[in-house]
Amino acid sequence: MAGGLKYIPMPRKEYPKGSGLHYSEINNLNKGKQYSKSYRIDIPKKYGLPARYKQFRSLKEAKRFCENLDYNYKVSGKGLRGISESQMSEVQLAFKRCEKHNVSLTEVLDYALPRMNTKGSKVTLSELVNEYTEIKYKDDLEEVTKKTIKYRYNKILELLGDIKIADIHKGVIKETILSVTGKSRNKLNYYSYFSTLMTYAASMGYIISNPFNSISEMEKRMLLGKNAAKPERINILSLDDTKLILNTALANPQLNMLPNIVMQLFCGVRADEAEKLEWGDIRLNSEQPFIVIDESIAKNKSIRTTTIPPNAVKWLSLCDKSTPIGHKNLQQRDNYYRTLLQKMGWGTWTKRKGKKSLWKNRKGLKNVLRHSFGSYHFELFGDASETAKALGHSDSSAESVLFSNYRKLITKKGEGKKYFNINPRPHSS
Repeated sequence: MAGGLKYIPMPRKEYPKGSGLHYSEINNLNKGKQYSKSYRIDIPKKYGLPARYKQFRSLKEAKRFCENLDYNYKVSGKGLRGISESQMSEVQLAFKRCEKHNVSLTEVLDYALPRMNTKGSKVTLSELVNEYTEIKYKDDLEEVTKKTIKYRYNKILELLGDIKIADIHKGVIKETILSVTGKSRNKLNYYSYFSTLMTYAASMGYIISNPFNSISEMEKRMLLGKNAAKPERINILSLDDTKLILNTALANPQLNMLPNIVMQLFCGVRADEAEKLEWGDIRLNSEQPFIVIDESIAKNKSIRTTTIPPNAVKWLSLCDKSTPIGHKNLQQRDNYYRTLLQKMGWGTWTKRKGKKSLWKNRKGLKNVLRHSFGSYHFELFGDASETAKALGHSDSSAESVLFSNYRKLITKKGEGKKYFNINPRPHSS
């Protein structure tokens, strides 16, 4: 050793008895003169420590170390007896990693094992997509909706690869959404579709929980971009615009638009719900006419009824009951709406060289008919809970939304009464 330092070992002694731990006194000599004493402990492999010996300056410290090591081994190390040295090394590495993140190994195992043993460790993303889309296709969906579902999920599969769904976590989700090209709204659409798919996987027991639940609102905003989930802007029709839409639909029976429009404007029925209704669901001859919206049709999957006001009864009585309510030509229906809205100054067609004309909204047009119903109904009755019920909202928070938004849209008192008194012209037949 440097400086002439030499170690002279002394006879070994076992401590504690039966532990297999031995200590020996060592005299440290420097140039033939006694310098100091230390105590070396030989550690058997069964204790799983990387070091094969430890050295202490005092016998007291050495014995305390032996006592603690032997005690810990007896209390918690019995289950480790018989495992290989490589397995012991793996356990030690696991402990160190857990300590670094301030969690116990037991907590890690309790969290990881159920997730590793789920069906998701065997089910691939392509299998999940096929299973879910097959279920969705059994619903009475419009053809364009089915195509959208197929396209979006195939795109997610293309970006992510056919991995096991148990391997989908927050980091994978964020990387996938960031790979989506286009504007923030497009990213939001893929985010929603992907989240719905994983919610289905959790409901089927393929995974413990939807990994989207671990994404905070701040992370979501950063991921999707500024105002990606900006609340829908609410606009309503004026009384004159309402009359224009109704009378135009009445004057063009070949388009079969009147039943759907009437139910949205005066009954609060959603456009997609109205498309799936049959005339048998509309009870015009009852003492108090109403519409039955079955759970297979309703957006929230629960049956409900909605009242048909007297003016809506008059409009619906002018419809051809031999013609189905549903409008199958969606492109024709959309063009009909846009033509009317263009007349009202709500939007415009922009010509593009070598391409189809592009429709540009100038106001928030989504659900404008239902928003009109909600606003005028609330102005007429002044009861947010009643209006929410009529609109088919299942969430109790809808009442506060109605109160804070819809009431701002009608400034003149009595407009609600005038709205629900819009009747067909006397000469209409």
